[in-house]
Amino acid sequence: MRKESVTIRYLVAALCLSVPIIYWLLHLRYRIDNVDDAWSFAWAYQWQVNGIIEDIVFRGGTQLEGSSFSMLYRLLYGWVGATFGWTKSNAHLVSTVLVVGASALWTLALKKLGYKSGFCLLFGLLFLLVEPIFGAANQARTDALSLVWIAAAVWSASRRSGLGVGFFTILAFENHPAAAVHAGGFGLAVLGYSIFSGSDGRVRRAALQKVSLGLIAGTAIGGLLYFVLHYNTLGYLTATFAQARRMEVYGVRNYFFSYFFLTRYLRHIPELVLLLLIFILAYRRNFYRRARLEALLLGVTLAASVLIARPNFHYVAFAYPAFLLLFLSFGDHWEKLGLMATGLGLFFTLQYCWVYWQQGNYDFREQTRRLSLTLADDDLPVFGTAEAWFAFYDRDFRHLSVPEGGLPAPGRGFYLVRKTPDRYALSPTLERLLDDYSLSRISDLKFPGGIITVDKAIPVESEQPAPE
Repeated sequence: MRKESVTIRYLVAALCLSVPIIYWLLHLRYRIDNVDDAWSFAWAYQWQVNGIIEDIVFRGGTQLEGSSFSMLYRLLYGWVGATFGWTKSNAHLVSTVLVVGASALWTLALKKLGYKSGFCLLFGLLFLLVEPIFGAANQARTDALSLVWIAAAVWSASRRSGLGVGFFTILAFENHPAAAVHAGGFGLAVLGYSIFSGSDGRVRRAALQKVSLGLIAGTAIGGLLYFVLHYNTLGYLTATFAQARRMEVYGVRNYFFSYFFLTRYLRHIPELVLLLLIFILAYRRNFYRRARLEALLLGVTLAASVLIARPNFHYVAFAYPAFLLLFLSFGDHWEKLGLMATGLGLFFTLQYCWVYWQQGNYDFREQTRRLSLTLADDDLPVFGTAEAWFAFYDRDFRHLSVPEGGLPAPGRGFYLVRKTPDRYALSPTLERLLDDYSLSRISDLKFPGGIITVDKAIPVESEQPAPE
């Protein structure tokens, strides 16, 4: 037995042990104060409980952003929340299960395309470990479901199913347009690779015809499902895309730029250096002549980043499977697959060790429990941080940034939950509202990462003594 094969077996065993441990240790600790957790899960809650599509927690119902997307997300996460509880843990566990499913689909697709079993297993395990995808598995955003639809499109393409590629691309679009670009791009690339590398002449023409008809049928079926889910909000689709463009404030509208150069500690620069080295060496050594699929998928990711033109680093999770495949294929080409996989595994594991060392004592469940006990059981609305939503989701809750159109009637007063530090300041509307209220401190809760203050806002006139 080759030494490389033995090394790969040991690596697979080590990753099978270490990946679940890392997920367990960093559950609810990976991204503290992540606004997207409450922002996304609140969509599912509002739809499941109140039948409301609009985002009323953060945008106050004044904008229909997202109303033409993510209904399947609302249905899935909403069912989990209603069945098992509206906790951040449950939301994250759903995302983790979805990412594991995406990993399995990519692994099966690569196996079908002719990659070796050890290679496919390493890819599937490292898929769960690379930071952008690990991040998607540890938050409540729609990204985890997007990864499933992208992986399903690739898996369908590996089986030369145009029907599956078309259908899952539309499902990806229903979840997030950026996901659809990657699902469609990857799916078409794998379809083309599978057909042109595995057949010729009359067989190829017949395969192309069959795949084309399947693409049309799959897109039509997916489009019909999309219509059923969103027929009453189709009129907002154009406005949603326009709003997405207007909200950008960055100078460089590219998610790769944000990922490599704008994330904390510039921790992804080593990945960029590795990518550039491989790109140069691969070009000089004619590596892409045998690694045509890797080249195709890499081209899709670069084109997608230009087409999408949004600087949201979360989108790198959709593209990263192409990077991971390139890294491992390059190592395998030089008979250094074990070394490449070991290097990638250690690089990301050391980052997670650092996060655990910094945030291992953070207990979100206890924070939520203590916070929920601070307020009286009354009908006063609550303005608070994103994380506070999980303590008060069943009350009339609004985020601190809520605009004027989203303010509930303050009535006899309201509660104000803040945390220092918090990158989200009070909205100007809420600042003006406080001019007519006095704040009475209820509690100061100290937790790792900051202090949570809870105040009760009482109308000024109610404090004045009645005239004699």
